[in-house]
Amino acid sequence: MNLQLFLSDRCNMACDYCFLRLNEGPATILSEAAALGAVRGHLARHPGGGAQITLLGGEPTLHFPLMTAVARAARGAKVSAATNGTLLCPEKAAELSALGVELAVSVDGAAEGHDRHRRLLKGGSSHEEILKATEGLGRSKLRANMVVGPDTAGALLRNLEAMRGAGWRRLSFHLDVRARWDEGALRALSVSLAGVERYLGSVNRKGDVLELTNLESSAEIHSGGAHGYDDVVLGADGKYYPCASFLSKRYGDLGEWVLGDAEKGLDTEKRERIHGKTEREIHAALKGGRHGICPRETYFLDVLAGRDPAPAVRAFHRADILLGEAFLRIAAHAREAVRG
Repeated sequence: MNLQLFLSDRCNMACDYCFLRLNEGPATILSEAAALGAVRGHLARHPGGGAQITLLGGEPTLHFPLMTAVARAARGAKVSAATNGTLLCPEKAAELSALGVELAVSVDGAAEGHDRHRRLLKGGSSHEEILKATEGLGRSKLRANMVVGPDTAGALLRNLEAMRGAGWRRLSFHLDVRARWDEGALRALSVSLAGVERYLGSVNRKGDVLELTNLESSAEIHSGGAHGYDDVVLGADGKYYPCASFLSKRYGDLGEWVLGDAEKGLDTEKRERIHGKTEREIHAALKGGRHGICPRETYFLDVLAGRDPAPAVRAFHRADILLGEAFLRIAAHAREAVRG
């Protein structure tokens, strides 16, 4: 299990595919006591090691002392932080690296598509700000989180080339969980992925190795439908929730969904009841098809909006499988190239 710690509901950006409720009313900021309590509880659930912790926001680097406090308390766990990258600097990056924190920067490829979705509150190009902030950090060592939506699916190869040209070598792809993946978008994604496979074959022959991942899809395919990993979500109010999708609502409006808090601990029985019902309904919507963790986010977003989640779950699942199967083929080709 991966513990997701949402440090606050503040961000210096307003990305249109972010489903979190941010920058509204008084700030909600996770207390250090709650954060460290959740970390201790998570480590206790993994006495043999292997614990994973992800620091999220809003924008987590707005709360840098809290980030470093969590990293120190989580020694021995795999700790990562998802950041928009605009507020990074060599000093902060070096301190986090020394504490064992892996930085994952949200950047989608070429400036045009990136800036269309990822907007700075102050205005201007967030793509330009990210490149400026990461210029001296060694982009080849950072991980880039690329969100792929229906309108950018056809530009996947172009965006991959842009990332490679800017020095990024470790790329994670994530499908937009809020999007409506219609037939046109699925066709564009399929064609684009075929181009990516051919392109990577050429790149590999040149010895320019790119590390590409899509954990959700690959995990579900390898496991035949069982989850490859799962998330425990702690909101900035210090309370546990079944899924990050619930943070699309205001803190304080989710009483029936709270799964305990950092002080008293995680209510695992309630969590299992909610997730058990969710899994059954997703399974029914997919008519027994394989599925992983991502349809759960899509499912909950529609449930919270009062919509029937089945159509969105089915459409997202088709896109997720396309991406996952392409990545497995890419991995197989890479292994053959190494053996050759």
